[in-house]
Amino acid sequence: MRAASAWAIGEIGPWDEGVVPCLNELLRGQNPRLRRASVMSLKKIGPSAAPAADSLAAALHDADLREDAVETLIAIGAASVEPLMRVAKSDDADAKKAALAALERIGSPSVDPLIAGLGKPETREASINALGKMGKKAVAPLIVKLSDKDLEVRLDAMRALERVGPLAAEAKPTLVKLTNDPNPELRAGAQSALGAIGVSSKPEVEALIWGLRDGDPRVRKAALGAAASVQPGWDDEELAVVVKALSDRRWHVRVEAADLLGRQGKGAASAVPALVKALNDDDARVRLSAVRALGHIGPAAFESKEALERALKDPDPVVREAAWSSLKAVRPN
Repeated sequence: MRAASAWAIGEIGPWDEGVVPCLNELLRGQNPRLRRASVMSLKKIGPSAAPAADSLAAALHDADLREDAVETLIAIGAASVEPLMRVAKSDDADAKKAALAALERIGSPSVDPLIAGLGKPETREASINALGKMGKKAVAPLIVKLSDKDLEVRLDAMRALERVGPLAAEAKPTLVKLTNDPNPELRAGAQSALGAIGVSSKPEVEALIWGLRDGDPRVRKAALGAAASVQPGWDDEELAVVVKALSDRRWHVRVEAADLLGRQGKGAASAVPALVKALNDDDARVRLSAVRALGHIGPAAFESKEALERALKDPDPVVREAAWSSLKAVRPN
């Protein structure tokens, strides 16, 4: 009977100021049927159910109420953001997932409160996750935060852009500049974000190579991660930056340069002479990467055949084994 009353109250509509507080009180109770009836009635009321946003967000922890509570919170809009952010940092994985999905669907009204949550221990993870899922509409305000006075806010903005990925391409010029920042945390964060968004222009490739040379291990690690995510498609201008790095005094930079060229596949054909030269490097790790890169380039690297045959006599057995595989790969089909 009381559940039916809750349904009936919802039919009265929000124009009666007592409706939403009454349903909110029922939702806070312990009776499952009354709680469900309250959520369904609040769902019908829609945006005017904002005073019940806290209780609806708490209902995300109840599997029976979660789906309808999410829809009601989305309909409420901006007033739901703060309660949803609190749930989004909870230990309840299902409730957290639902809260983040709701924040994403609320969209633009969520952006400012989520941006304000960056750098704050109690909300930063929820903000980063939700902004990362929002895609392009979160990018412009995140770029602004890359210049914030608060270091933690700047780092969180980078992490959010990293999660946005390729849709955050407009942030790349700012991130490239930050790869030269005096603070190594910012340099590392910028490298990671660039890697996730995509390294595709000469300034970005140059920034990546400088990251590999960085004196701070955190930056080098981030640059290595960015290098591992590089996709084929570089033109001769970008390739030339990497070819130059094959002569770097640091062995690990030479290794990564060869690996980067190998990831470009047949598109790195212009780098074959430089990779052939790298087969004579004093460091076996560099020779190995060069051998493998030539194999990845394939028949476009057929001119390296004689050099690869010489590599069959390399002092290092791993290099010799790789040379056999690459010789097969460079032969025309």
